[in-house]
Amino acid sequence: ELHRRLMLVAATIVLVDAVGRMPFLQIGPLSIHLRLIVWSVPILLAIVYDFRNRRPLHPVYAGGLVALAVRIYSVPLSQTEAWAAITRWATALVL
Repeated sequence: ELHRRLMLVAATIVLVDAVGRMPFLQIGPLSIHLRLIVWSVPILLAIVYDFRNRRPLHPVYAGGLVALAVRIYSVPLSQTEAWAAITRWATALVL
């Protein structure tokens, strides 16, 4: 049961390129929010299925939705100078 849920979340996370290529999601100021909703549909359907059959929300699905939100909302942050400074600092630690 746990493995099935983890695999569903992992497969949904790698759909980022497919969702990013959907032309109807590229329009307007709400495009980031629409992409997040469309991208999370497989997990939301699994939550509905589990709720109807077992009732509680499984923590794997909650973590998956948080991971999707972090992934979507981190893109604008990654293009700032502050983030560039953080990555230069982290790279200097490794190299």
